[in-house]
Amino acid sequence: MFYRPKTGMLAWILFRTTGILLIIYLAMHITVISNLHNPGKFNETMAFLGSWQFRLLEIGLYAVVIYHALNGVRILIIDFWKGALFQAKMFWILAAIGLVLFVAGAYPIFTHAMYWKHNPDKSNYHIIEEASIAQETFLAGWEVKDE
Repeated sequence: MFYRPKTGMLAWILFRTTGILLIIYLAMHITVISNLHNPGKFNETMAFLGSWQFRLLEIGLYAVVIYHALNGVRILIIDFWKGALFQAKMFWILAAIGLVLFVAGAYPIFTHAMYWKHNPDKSNYHIIEEASIAQETFLAGWEVKDE
């Protein structure tokens, strides 16, 4: 006997997987933010966050957020209205909407990332330098002075 996975099971597995990925992202995000008080680490982190490789990771995050949000809407409709009667059809309709949203949002991120990959001399490192100077100036204002 062979069990054939159905749409509801696929949606359930993907929903749990994207939820775990979002928790991992949140933990990494908090870690990165908490380490930015050191100007050296700040420059290093901002250089990575401005790189074309990180832009490609943002596309993956965008896909995870879109799926998780749209499937959450599907679950609300199933729970509070008579959505269970057409939950499989609703999954594929929301998947199509998600694909349109993904292409519309990922294309600008991708083209921006590829521009920076092929034009490294026009990167945003000057912005990072300015931000580092601003951060050092801000932190200098918080020094405790003995009077």
